[in-house]
Amino acid sequence: ESQLADHTVWPEISKLYGHTNEVICMAISNSGHFIASASKARDSTAARILLWSPLSHETCSCDMQNMRLVDSLSGHDSTIACLKFSPNDKYLVSSGKDRTLCIFQRRISQSGLQEKDDGTPYILSFQLKNAHRRIVWDCSWTADSMNVVTVSRDGQCKVWRVQPTTSAIEAEEGVVWKCVLSFAPFGGTSVTAVDAYRCFNFNTTTTGGGDGRYVIAVGSEQGDISLFVIDTQSNEDTTSSLLYSLDSIYCHGSTVKRLKWKQEMNSFNSSDVVMILASCGEDCTVRVHKLRWKS
Repeated sequence: ESQLADHTVWPEISKLYGHTNEVICMAISNSGHFIASASKARDSTAARILLWSPLSHETCSCDMQNMRLVDSLSGHDSTIACLKFSPNDKYLVSSGKDRTLCIFQRRISQSGLQEKDDGTPYILSFQLKNAHRRIVWDCSWTADSMNVVTVSRDGQCKVWRVQPTTSAIEAEEGVVWKCVLSFAPFGGTSVTAVDAYRCFNFNTTTTGGGDGRYVIAVGSEQGDISLFVIDTQSNEDTTSSLLYSLDSIYCHGSTVKRLKWKQEMNSFNSSDVVMILASCGEDCTVRVHKLRWKS
């Protein structure tokens, strides 16, 4: 603890106790009002997601010193590998070793103006067992919170899209998510990381979803990184197309563990747009990639 306090730029200010096993993953809501965490598990009890929140929801950001356990979310039978809040914080997605895809939905009042305060801020809205054939390593949301992308050891990248609801009851209790696309980015090699670019106002072939197209970055077990465009703008089936594959000298020597876009665009001049992607891998390196596109 003294080393953390003396030698890091993010000194520890608080501890949260609740898991009985080592914590595997966590996520913070965009509002800063919730932290979700999950631990190594071999049964449904240990596989529960713990949801933490400040003592007062009146704060505009996450006050770590006043965090408390507000709920536990069930839906899995073994270790959860990925947790992500949607950009609008309406959903929380989870998946992992049991290959089950769970999407929890934010509960709101009937007026839709404020959240329900009954101790269950999120409820299980959608659960699909065997969403992939092998462990699901990572997931990511598109900017509009309409699609979630999952990647797995089975070599598949899948896009799940929320389906329209027909009643207020369905809107809160029975949202359905459908797999609209499944493809193998690396020809069947395990896909270990994914992140979707969230910027909207990008009027080129690379887009964050403003016109029904999304750019995603995916990483493989062999250290490769590629960019794909997911196209949902037509009435036909959702399609994927390879946008760019990074040269091997810029990739990793072993498994890509995480990918993260800088969620803003940097224009150096009127014709160039720069996207920045960070990656880390089991080769003990962190790499920052600058991708420049002609508009």
